[in-house]
Amino acid sequence: MQRNWKGLVFIVTSLDGFIARPDGDVSWLLDQDHGIEHPVNHAPGVAGDFSRVFGETDAVVISRPAFDKLNDLPEWPYPGKDVIVMTSRESFSDERATVARDLDEVVSLIADRGYRGVFIDSAGKIRQFLERGLVDELTVTTVPLVLGDGIPLFGGVNCDIPLRLIGAGTTREGYVHASYEVLPPIPHNHPHDATQSYTPNVKRPHID
Repeated sequence: MQRNWKGLVFIVTSLDGFIARPDGDVSWLLDQDHGIEHPVNHAPGVAGDFSRVFGETDAVVISRPAFDKLNDLPEWPYPGKDVIVMTSRESFSDERATVARDLDEVVSLIADRGYRGVFIDSAGKIRQFLERGLVDELTVTTVPLVLGDGIPLFGGVNCDIPLRLIGAGTTREGYVHASYEVLPPIPHNHPHDATQSYTPNVKRPHID
C-alpha cells in the first residue's frame, strides 16, 4: 500500500545497544562529561543533525511509559508537534496527546491528518514500525558507555532489516552518529543466497 509519509527515527544508545537502564532511567545520557577528549576523524554532518529530523516531523508516536517519562524532563521536548501515544490502556488520557490503541489505528490517524513526517520514539514502537516497513530513515547515536543491562533498542525484532548507510561521523564527546535508509524487512523464514547482499546487484566478498 502506497503511503505519503516518512517514518523517522533518531535515537541514542549505549555501546552495547541499550536506550535506558532496566528501570527506564536515562540520566546517564546527561552525564557524559568525563573529561575524555576523543579524536574527531569525520564530522557527523547530516547524521548528527537532529534539528533537520525534527524540522521534518509533524507528529510523534510514543509509548505510554516513554510518554510518562517526558514529565520528568525540565521542558516539553516536542513543542509544536502532534503527539500520538500508542497504548492499550483504556484509562489513559492526556490533553497533550491523542491516544491510539494499536499500530493500525496510528497508521489511520497519520493518513487522516495528512502528516508528512512521523517521528517514532521508544524502543518497542520503533521495533513495531520497523517490522511493518514503516521506517524510512534511522539515525543511531552511540555513546561511549557500556551499561551491561537495560532496555535494548532492537531486541526481539522478528525479521532482518537491511540498511543503506547515508551518513556517519563522530564528535569530540566520542559520540558516533550513523544515519541509514531503511530498506524493506525480510522475514526470517525467507530463503536467500548468502553470497548476495540485501541490496540488488551487489555481491558480498567470497569467504572460504
